[in-house]
Amino acid sequence: MKTYGAFYSKLQEEHFKNQSQPYFAIISIDGKILKTQGFTMKKKEFKKFLK
Repeated sequence: MKTYGAFYSKLQEEHFKNQSQPYFAIISIDGKILKTQGFTMKKKEFKKFLK
């Protein structure tokens, strides 16, 4: 890989099966994916994701 962008794009595709930018994930200390959220302009939707 020649860029960090390419590295993180591949990482995101492999682990989350998604290419949305930005893409957020809440991951437990043991590596379990708890929640994911793609880009949204809706503040209430994003706040709900963070809770």
